[in-house]
Amino acid sequence: MNTLDTLATDQDWVHGSKTKPFTAIVTQYMNQQIAQDRAVQEIASAVYGADGSDLGTVSHPLWCGFFGFEDGCLEDVWSTIIHTARKIPREVPHEPPDVPTVLQLRLAALLLALKRQPDPSSMPAVRLQSSGDSRRDFSWRRLPLFEETVLKALDDEPGRRAGFTRVETEGWGNLMAFLALVTKERIVGLESIGLGIVRWALEERHDSVARASTEAGGGGHKGDEATRLNVFVAAAAIWAVVMGEELWERMGEKAESPVGLSLGPVPKQLIGTISKRRWEKWIGRFQFLSLCEDLKICTRELAAEAAAVMLRVG
Repeated sequence: MNTLDTLATDQDWVHGSKTKPFTAIVTQYMNQQIAQDRAVQEIASAVYGADGSDLGTVSHPLWCGFFGFEDGCLEDVWSTIIHTARKIPREVPHEPPDVPTVLQLRLAALLLALKRQPDPSSMPAVRLQSSGDSRRDFSWRRLPLFEETVLKALDDEPGRRAGFTRVETEGWGNLMAFLALVTKERIVGLESIGLGIVRWALEERHDSVARASTEAGGGGHKGDEATRLNVFVAAAAIWAVVMGEELWERMGEKAESPVGLSLGPVPKQLIGTISKRRWEKWIGRFQFLSLCEDLKICTRELAAEAAAVMLRVG
């Protein structure tokens, strides 16, 4: 049976490189073989290319490809964390689905510790070219390149660079749960990605015809519509259940229509926000899917829980 590590290598998923030290460091940390401070120090030291004696005051570090960017050091850190998240079961038996596991919390704590570490006092004037074509000065607190790496990992979903075997679909659900957790805890700001996952599941058909139309001929792994819905509805429900009302509080459209108060046009919906009407539509879809006998019981239960959570929004 293929493991997630084997599949990640064979199918070219986002994962840590064997030629860099980050997979070993994160694995030791997750197995409680090294403490969090030591893991952060070793990761930062490898990114900087320094000896790691005092990362805050290194005077002449051997910058790893201009602060780890040109040879992919920093991106490999995030790739390692993302792939590790795939391998962590998203829930504990007999616990509510919105309760994070000990290992999820441990991995999230590492990401937060990296975010909170001080920037080195001596560093070249390095800037990053983001996917949005804007330039940003480097700072750990921004977790540079993390969101870009997550976006690459979204191409590893079942039906693209992954199939629909149990190990692949469980790994995808695990990753969704971790990303929702670190978003809820404000370690990263991936709310727009969460909304995209929900919209894709509830507003797109997941049969081979729909996939072919969006991928110009397909080429990915095929699966019948019920199989696809089991994967994508579960992923969407995980985001809704884990984030709860926070998803609406951060991304819900708050502006009211000024009808009767102004002669000017009604403001356009902000990019990245969700209207109350659409939110209610999603609730109805989750409720319908919770009764769909073609879906697995676990998927139906997640859909029902997602609808219940979303209904809490007044």
